[in-house]
Amino acid sequence: MVRKYFYEVVHAKSRQDGKPLTRIYVWAKRAFSHREMFSKQEQLLDRLTDLDCPLDGAMQIGFQKEMSVSALCFAKIDHFSRVKKEIEFAFVHSLEIVAFNPLDARAFIEWLSGLWKGEWKEVVTKVKRVA
Repeated sequence: MVRKYFYEVVHAKSRQDGKPLTRIYVWAKRAFSHREMFSKQEQLLDRLTDLDCPLDGAMQIGFQKEMSVSALCFAKIDHFSRVKKEIEFAFVHSLEIVAFNPLDARAFIEWLSGLWKGEWKEVVTKVKRVA
């Protein structure tokens, strides 16, 4: 099964000095676990000095967590002799990459998709995020 990654590019201004910055949010279906988010953050930090990395200069990598649904508990029945209970917390775990210098977001996503194999799709929201 191919992992599906979703990303959103938000062009904003710095709260400190009003200069333009780019925020890129990346999340996945099968959601990132906390351990995986730390691992992906470490992988990005290890690869920032690669010659083909489009990130240049000041940047930050953070985590974002939005709660969409409190919790779901349902029974999954594969065979009547076996009932598996699952509890799923519907949190959206995403990485937030903030570039304080001009960034070609498409080039960065292409570079990132070379690190994290899977299907990539851009999500464009009609409601502006508060940046």
